[in-house]
Amino acid sequence: MEYSDFLGHLSIAKSSIPALNVLDDYSENERMCNKLPARLKWKWARKVSKFQENECRYPEFLEFYNFVKEEAKIGQLPLTKGFTSKGRSGYSETRTPGQYKNVFSTTVAKGCLFCNLTCHETCDCEKLNALTRDERSAEIRRLRLCYKCLGPGHQYKDCATRLNCKICGKGHASAHHDPNFKPRQD
Repeated sequence: MEYSDFLGHLSIAKSSIPALNVLDDYSENERMCNKLPARLKWKWARKVSKFQENECRYPEFLEFYNFVKEEAKIGQLPLTKGFTSKGRSGYSETRTPGQYKNVFSTTVAKGCLFCNLTCHETCDCEKLNALTRDERSAEIRRLRLCYKCLGPGHQYKDCATRLNCKICGKGHASAHHDPNFKPRQD
């Protein structure tokens, strides 16, 4: 219930502090979601998936807050007081909060991770490709995406994707192509 109250205060503050609009960002939502118990993370992931199918965008902070508020309200019902956080096997969860990060991000990471639409992949995002090369690099760094395939959860050196630039054929995403690149002439 405390986390729900905290999000409620953020919701109120967001209406008068424009800088808090960052809470609508996909990556900020993922950070907030990591504070939830595992079962609620998966429930939120399902809700996000349906939302993206219907709305073709990622849910904003208000949707996340309403979800957490509703789940907190359900958790306060006398009926749920005897429930534990044990899974179907009956064993308690022993994972640390950080262990869910990659699993959760890949569950939700369908479509574009820059504009959060499911209509296209990140490498085909017109908004991302409209940025300058330096701005694109900064966004890819901010979103912690692989520089080769623009996917989440791994780095360039660990990338198993056999992707080449559509422009020059080198081993990088087309979004990283340098228009000033000149191949060496031997």
